Amino acid sequence: MNLSKKTSKSTLINYSKIYFFGIEIAFRELLDYYSIIEDGLVSEKNKRFQNFSKNNKHANEAATDPEYESFLESELASEYMKLDYYFPHNFRASFLIQIFSFVEYELKQICNQHHYQFSTAVSISDLKGSSDLDKAKVYLSKICKIDFNRLQPEWSYLNSLRKIRNRLVHHQGTITHDDPDRKKLLSFISENADVSIKEDLLLNKDFDGEELTIMITGRALNECFLEYAEIFFKKLLEEEGKDLFTV
Repeated sequence: MNLSKKTSKSTLINYSKIYFFGIEIAFRELLDYYSIIEDGLVSEKNKRFQNFSKNNKHANEAATDPEYESFLESELASEYMKLDYYFPHNFRASFLIQIFSFVEYELKQICNQHHYQFSTAVSISDLKGSSDLDKAKVYLSKICKIDFNRLQPEWSYLNSLRKIRNRLVHHQGTITHDDPDRKKLLSFISENADVSIKEDLLLNKDFDGEELTIMITGRALNECFLEYAEIFFKKLLEEEGKDLFTV
């Protein structure tokens, strides 16, 4: 979103609130899209299991070979893992990445718009940081004088999901034994029922191997992500007591 034109202090319009309104609509659309796909995955899973169970029943009735019966049970277990874990995880992982890209983009736009409105000596592109999220924090706190303590706990939650997002994008969801964020990642996972370790699911026990794999096992993680991100932008743009875009 771009407000483009510079505004003066005499205006009665709060452009920060207008900007947030656009972001709010985008979050509503993302949640609607997410819910439709999640519901569709559940429906497809139920339909496939009904068909698979029906076919298996007929096959078992006709089967006399124990090895064949074992094969059918293995097929059912494999189908269950795909439909209940892998397929939903793949969608949730890609959606989490999409949400984070949206959050970073909007934060960068806010900083760019502020730089344009106030002709600040420093822009977000001049700053150093490991990500646009880090650079946005520096710009907002140093240039806009935003107190990030007032943006908690949402800011910390976004940062935790940034670490999850980075593993999904750059490492296929794996956490190595020497990962600098390993303890923080495992702590976040242990506190959130909608994220698990793949090895725990398969072995049904704690697994402290050198390499672990993140699995998003519940739909609520991304729903919480959307909720926390929206509250964060609301606090930033509506509750700071000033219009970031008015000169």
